[in-house]
Amino acid sequence: MSIELRLVHSLLDNGVFEAVSTVLKPSIFTDDNADIVEAIIALHAEYNIIDLDIVHEHLRNKKVSTRSKMGLLDDIIAQIRLTDVVGPDVATKFIYQLARKQQRLDALNELAQVIEKNGDSHATVTEILEQTTQEEDGGDSVDTDLDSLLEHYSTSGRFGLSVDALQANIGGLQRKNVAIYFGRPEVGKSSLVAYDVAGWLKDGISVDWYANEEPAKKIILNIVRAACNMTDQDIADHMQSNTPIDLWESIRSNLTVREVGSMDIDEVFARTKKEKPDVVVLDQTDKFTISGNHNNGADRLKALYERTRTIAKTGDCLVCNVSQASADAEGAFSVSYAMLENSKTGKSGEADVIFGIGKYKDTPDEREQLRGICVSKNKINGWHGTEGVMFDRFSNQWIAKAREDDHSS
Repeated sequence: MSIELRLVHSLLDNGVFEAVSTVLKPSIFTDDNADIVEAIIALHAEYNIIDLDIVHEHLRNKKVSTRSKMGLLDDIIAQIRLTDVVGPDVATKFIYQLARKQQRLDALNELAQVIEKNGDSHATVTEILEQTTQEEDGGDSVDTDLDSLLEHYSTSGRFGLSVDALQANIGGLQRKNVAIYFGRPEVGKSSLVAYDVAGWLKDGISVDWYANEEPAKKIILNIVRAACNMTDQDIADHMQSNTPIDLWESIRSNLTVREVGSMDIDEVFARTKKEKPDVVVLDQTDKFTISGNHNNGADRLKALYERTRTIAKTGDCLVCNVSQASADAEGAFSVSYAMLENSKTGKSGEADVIFGIGKYKDTPDEREQLRGICVSKNKINGWHGTEGVMFDRFSNQWIAKAREDDHSS
């Protein structure tokens, strides 16, 4: 019982809840805990942050069948308070295991009914089994030798983050990771991605950038500025004097930018599988199309971001999704994934790390605009926080760490 109580406790965390929201059902827990999980699901749908006090009050205001039942729930809540939460990765894995177990039981129960009724079709059972939740692709066994885990902990082979403070706290991204960069219009979403891409190109990493938001030439200029620390005027001077920019000439073959307008996400999947880039940038992901029948826009977005996870795994690459922030993020310095546009669609659940870009206020010097980069979801090493960075939009540099008093109101 104790591990189940710890899992229930962990579900209060937004990150854990988002990671398992697609498979989480009260029925995968024991009857006594199912009522509490049902309350947690309902509260997450309504509020961004919840705790046990809120869950307890929700249960008390709900029509519980008997006083003794409420007393039992009071006791369980008290026990949960005494438990330690499980780490996000472990909690996610265990909850997926519970979901798989329940789905198999559902299939067996359905099969028993079919047999009892002498039914001639097992289609329902087959459908349930085909939908059996897989936390990761396949069920291949993993080498348990400790030496084989060194790559997991080593920073070598990772895609470094160009903002020094983020690199120091996170240690970089890896193949098969999915990242989301988001913020309000004109805050610098694509510019921050371009700054990271510039660093990757210098490291010999190949990048495919799919542009359906900004013109491809503007994106390329943004990356040139970031890579070479040059303004548009600097670049124009080289062009007018017919002088090559040596650094750019040495790295530009690693970059492919496609101006796609409208494209089905499965075409990205096919190209990635064929061309095998190290990094795929989807700018902006929400505008890609996806085949299939979806009940509403939220379901479509969820399926879209699930597909980007498949691209990362199958293509053995890093996928960087670019998206918008909701109106809640307007003027905010620390922008968490709760402010991600359509954040309750489950698309944030597919990400390993989420970078929210906010700003405190514009300064008179346009070359020193204060931006906050908030890491509100991080399955890589669990670090969360907001780093202040000075953004020079003319040369697309994100380098100077802001002083604490620059955003203290």
